[in-house]
Amino acid sequence: MKGSRAFIAALAALCLPSCTTDATVEIDTSPVLDDNFDSAARAFNVPVDLLKAISYVETRWQHVAGEEHDLGRPAGAGVFALWGDNLDRGAAAAGFDLDTVRDDRDANIHAAAARLAEIAAARGISGNDMMAWRPVIAEFAQNPDDEGRAAYVDDVLRVLSGGASEAAEDGSVIASIQPNIEIGVPEITSLAAGGDFPGALYRASPNYNSRGGSKVSLV
Repeated sequence: MKGSRAFIAALAALCLPSCTTDATVEIDTSPVLDDNFDSAARAFNVPVDLLKAISYVETRWQHVAGEEHDLGRPAGAGVFALWGDNLDRGAAAAGFDLDTVRDDRDANIHAAAARLAEIAAARGISGNDMMAWRPVIAEFAQNPDDEGRAAYVDDVLRVLSGGASEAAEDGSVIASIQPNIEIGVPEITSLAAGGDFPGALYRASPNYNSRGGSKVSLV
């Protein structure tokens, strides 16, 4: 009996190195964001296409570190280039600390959705009528200039109207918006052809130079 127990103990000792579980957790580095947008939109009752369109206008769905604005504006961060009230109040409403919102793509998207929902609630706006959300988009722009806010709204509506899609370097689709044909295309007031992406239309952003390279197209 003692010999059997000794044999079993020795066998168990030999098994330990190969039976040890690796506790290392792999970080998801997938560039795909559609699920993140869907989750945030559901959590805060914000139209998912609106959420995507604003992020597209801000960063083309790239996670940016941000750069100081030439007028001294704080640097934006994440796929929404959040700064100021959008960062502070969005993070608080979504239940994240500021560093997490700056560094984590999913937290950044949820914070932006939470901030949009907060603005919408204060204005009594809800539902999926994109045009009804124009005052929310304008406030989210954080631009003190009336024409600047109007141009920002036009940029977002143009993306919603025409649709957009962006692919990562590996060919996977980061996110996409199908054309919302019920939205009339605003006249081009602030959109300019992109030098790096011929034919693409976008709002000039101080965060543009912080973005990584990827394939972008308007549908």
